[in-house]
Amino acid sequence: MFLLQRSVPSDPSSLSYLYGCGGKGKAIAVDVHIDDIDWFLEQAKIKGVEIN
Repeated sequence: MFLLQRSVPSDPSSLSYLYGCGGKGKAIAVDVHIDDIDWFLEQAKIKGVEIN
């Protein structure tokens, strides 16, 4: 199980999260800023999970 937190550089009060389970190969991204989509996809690939 893992949790990654990301803040939007232009808005420090805006946070988004990637929750996942490597064992199940699944993750969910929450409150993702449009400029951070690539970062979330990259992190999912690194962790070996698919974002659902």
